[in-house]
Amino acid sequence: MKRRFIKWMALCLAIVVFAGAMPMAKPTVNAEEESEWVIYQKGYESRFAGGTTAVMADDNGLSVTVPAGQYMQFTGSNLNIDLPQGMAKGSFKLCARVYIPDEASLSLFTEGGGQFEIYNTRFDLDEISWNTATIAETHTLTVGWNEFELLFADADDSTINMANTIKGCRFYAGVGATKSHVRSLIIGEIKIVKLFNATACRHETLADGNVLSGSTCTEPGEVQTVCTLCGTVTGTKPLPLAACRYGAGKVTVRPTMDAKGVREFKCLSCDRVKFEEVDMLTGLGDVNGDRKIDSTDARLVLQYAVEKIETLDIPKAADVDKNGEIDSTDARLILQFAIYKIDELPAERTWQSERVLRDDRLWGINGHHKGYAAYKEANEDEILQLAADMGCNIYRFNYNPVDMNGINYVRRVANKCHALGMQFMLVLDNYGGSTQDIANRMAFTARHLGDEIEYFQIFNETDIYCSKSDSGGLYNASDYTGISRDYYNPRRVEEMVAKMTAALTAFKAENPTGKIVVNFGRTHITMMDFYIEAGLSWDVMAIDNYEVWNDKGWDYYDYFRDWEQRYPDYEFMIAECNYPFLNGMASEEQQAQWLDTFLRKMNDYPSDKFLGVIIYELLDQPDYEKQLGRYHGESHFGLVNTDANNNPTTPKAAYYHVQKLLGVYKGEG
Repeated sequence: MKRRFIKWMALCLAIVVFAGAMPMAKPTVNAEEESEWVIYQKGYESRFAGGTTAVMADDNGLSVTVPAGQYMQFTGSNLNIDLPQGMAKGSFKLCARVYIPDEASLSLFTEGGGQFEIYNTRFDLDEISWNTATIAETHTLTVGWNEFELLFADADDSTINMANTIKGCRFYAGVGATKSHVRSLIIGEIKIVKLFNATACRHETLADGNVLSGSTCTEPGEVQTVCTLCGTVTGTKPLPLAACRYGAGKVTVRPTMDAKGVREFKCLSCDRVKFEEVDMLTGLGDVNGDRKIDSTDARLVLQYAVEKIETLDIPKAADVDKNGEIDSTDARLILQFAIYKIDELPAERTWQSERVLRDDRLWGINGHHKGYAAYKEANEDEILQLAADMGCNIYRFNYNPVDMNGINYVRRVANKCHALGMQFMLVLDNYGGSTQDIANRMAFTARHLGDEIEYFQIFNETDIYCSKSDSGGLYNASDYTGISRDYYNPRRVEEMVAKMTAALTAFKAENPTGKIVVNFGRTHITMMDFYIEAGLSWDVMAIDNYEVWNDKGWDYYDYFRDWEQRYPDYEFMIAECNYPFLNGMASEEQQAQWLDTFLRKMNDYPSDKFLGVIIYELLDQPDYEKQLGRYHGESHFGLVNTDANNNPTTPKAAYYHVQKLLGVYKGEG
């Protein structure tokens, strides 16, 4: 008993020495549900302290500096990572990213070693900590960023083959190094990753893997079963029968104003039959009042509309589409109902428009992150549903994650878009800070989201920044098209090329397969040349267009064809477009008509390299005018109105018009 008490006191003293002032403990992590735990990343600085070392945070990570004559030591405390019972410590590795700025700092490792240590609070072990091998002996180190992957200890070491709670970690270096210089380094990240040995795995939890054969409504399919721990394929299992695929229904009992009808559906595979009720008629379309809707009603409306016989007594029931007029459209709808057995008149029940735009292209809408007043987080589900209900198959969204909270926020929005049938484009539009700042942000995002998002746009409209003088005014207004090189500010171009180089290089290093987009305003194509001449490349070129269609005789088709010849390796798209409200107020009808003309024109361009169009934007943003105290065009770009409290209200005419073009219009309101 006395020996256990002495060991307990010794452990407490060791923890105090290692950790210094202990911050409040964070909640325990359940290691059985996680495969990776971050000990340190940006924002975790409060958990770390220096021993003989100065510790502070900067934009790259945790900066630690050792004075001349001393060695480096800093500690982190109260991690509370609860490891699963009975799993060997060799099943875990410690990973770290460390930036070594110069040769003097490199000597901390090459001359004096360099070691991470994990410590815990189990009182019945002879060892209270697990030390890794010396880093310099297991890794080749260079000036710049270095990555370490170190096992805690050998899995065969029985003295530590028990469950423990990790309470802290310590890094120390330079014990045997020359102590004549001030040296520093930056810790970019420290994390623990749980490893699995496939041969020893008991495959306790299985998940579905590759589908070997799909199910039909008569035959079950087959899917592989995969271990969720080690990834081993363990066998196969049958898939449940699929639901029947029913064809277009046929009305077998027609509805009247006195009784419901019946619609019959037949499965395309097994001939199974199901039935649905058809609502009773309300009277719209029954022009002659005989409680039926037939060709007689259509003839009366057509006679009225075409021959303009005003003596006919045409009741309101003849205005089938409820547009305030009785015309040939009403006659056509009634005739379709009467002859072709169409049981849904527009005013009887909602109806779906016929699709006009190609279904193999992207048709999307721009939104914004929760920092915008009109895109508040409380309305997130409603906003995304509005985008999906409009028929969009892609949602463009700007945000710049700097920590895991930001990553998880983007991941949540992207997952909701995917669940609604929309792809996701993340616009990383922050090009502020140094090239190293930018590279760090891009690498961080690519590392955590690279496999979860379809498109990543790097920066936004950098041509605008590069077209201005250093004082902010127009650099050269002699060529507003932006095609001439004289239009751009050389100093700003040089700056932006360096930043784009840092961004693309860092992103591709972490995620070489991610689809990258770079955009520019309409004809400012020369900005792309600057990037390409610097040796840069990406996947998709995107145009932002806010000019009235063909208002200066500009032919998009000629422009696109020239583009394909000039840049044969690139796909292209319209990333932003809308009626140009920037020059003054416009009516909702003008906006709807412009989008109709533009989308139809883009739809018909004959090239597989043209990916599609994304409209800017979903919601009005009246806050712009509140802040400026005057008219601002972007306040009115939305296809959905917002109220005084920045909540979405009613869709505009353009919203419904896009629905019609995409074949999902089911009536307004």
